[in-house]
Amino acid sequence: MPRLRNASACLRAAAQSVAWLKAHCAAEEKSPCRDYPLWAYHKVPYLFLLTGDLETCRTVLAWIVETLLLPGGDLRAGADENAGKARAGLREMAWVTLGAHLACRYELSLPLLEELLERQGPNTGGLYERGADGRLESTADIRATACGGLVFLACGQLAQARRAGQFLVRAVQQQIGSKRFLLRMDNLGQPVRKYPQEASASHVLSTARGKTAFGYLGLPMVLLTRLNLATGEGEWLDAAMDYYSVAERYGKQSWVGPEVGMLAWGAAALYDRTRRRIYYDAAEAAAQALIQSLGPDGAWSMRSGNEPTTVACTAEAAVSLLEAVREAR
Repeated sequence: MPRLRNASACLRAAAQSVAWLKAHCAAEEKSPCRDYPLWAYHKVPYLFLLTGDLETCRTVLAWIVETLLLPGGDLRAGADENAGKARAGLREMAWVTLGAHLACRYELSLPLLEELLERQGPNTGGLYERGADGRLESTADIRATACGGLVFLACGQLAQARRAGQFLVRAVQQQIGSKRFLLRMDNLGQPVRKYPQEASASHVLSTARGKTAFGYLGLPMVLLTRLNLATGEGEWLDAAMDYYSVAERYGKQSWVGPEVGMLAWGAAALYDRTRRRIYYDAAEAAAQALIQSLGPDGAWSMRSGNEPTTVACTAEAAVSLLEAVREAR
């Protein structure tokens, strides 16, 4: 039985969202796969896998194989003309790989896994985006590295998952007590402190209500607790708790919008490993905040309200709720 007191509400909200997404994915004339960039629906295969709908999961994965998979194990950013020949981002690749591998679509997951392994920096363990010229960038993102680490762990690449975990440990240990939390590390493993103002959203965690990207904290908690489960090593659990401590700085008044779902998942994972009430309460409160922002049609959306963003937010929120309920067992 689920241990979260609001587990039934979480499952109902997730079911509404899955129904909304399935209606969009099954539409003959218009589908996220055909009309939107990959960032809009990259979590959809994993979500349908969680719900046991293997048919829809494989339908979306088949579309990705036929339309977006490039020679060498990379993915196009989308099928429409606007995406052109641009590469998909690391997070999109990682979530597709995770869904494909767990759905046994190895013709997709294995080449993507090889590409993700090539993206891992030898010095830091972080995962790096490829630029337009095909070269790896000089800074690595905390959330993308956590996504890659989850893929490595699911695919049995424990050494590489450990290296991703070490990157996350260093990132949080260097910022304990800092007034702001920086999200990118350079190729020497140091936080990136100088960046253009227009790029601040991807370099430092916002303090503005509704704009705090809690996925940068929640997903590292998930990977680190899973590394603790896989190895029995305490350093991973200590670091996961450090990430939760960072989240506490922002206060519960900032726990709004779809991003808070990843915090619910991370806190639930911590509760599963520690059985500490503080993490149980946090998982429940974050999940409840997420449920309260669900639209009457079963979708979550950001202020922009455009449909690709709504698809992305809805898939992320539903995944987070289902995983939070599963973790807090």
